[in-house]
Amino acid sequence: MIAATHTVGSRSFLRGPQVRATGPQQAQRARTVSRIVCEDAPEKKSAAKAKAATLRTEFPTAEAVQGEVDRLRSEMFTMRIKFAKREEYQPAQYKALRKRVAQLLTIQRERTLEQGVTRREARALERRTLVEAGLRQF
Repeated sequence: MIAATHTVGSRSFLRGPQVRATGPQQAQRARTVSRIVCEDAPEKKSAAKAKAATLRTEFPTAEAVQGEVDRLRSEMFTMRIKFAKREEYQPAQYKALRKRVAQLLTIQRERTLEQGVTRREARALERRTLVEAGLRQF
């Protein structure tokens, strides 16, 4: 991250470059423009790809992925109950769980695409299994 030091009035801040107006009244008041340049973006993308590859090897089968998704969703439900009861919980952990569930579901979807199953067929199969298990009405 790159930032420039500048002054606003008599104070020095670490923000973006300073912009001054040209009029006589505006010259007394300085306005700042914040600008952050992120140079770490390529490293973050490669780290995300490595993490996704690790998830794929960690859960080799669709059943393992689904079991982990179910476990994480039940943990998220527990956290929502804690929130409703005004008990102590960590919002950052809830966000991390949501992100991990999304990653696992993405891996699951990629695997079904590799098998040549369309989204419509996959949803129909999921509904059918829930109906057969008695967890949903058709």
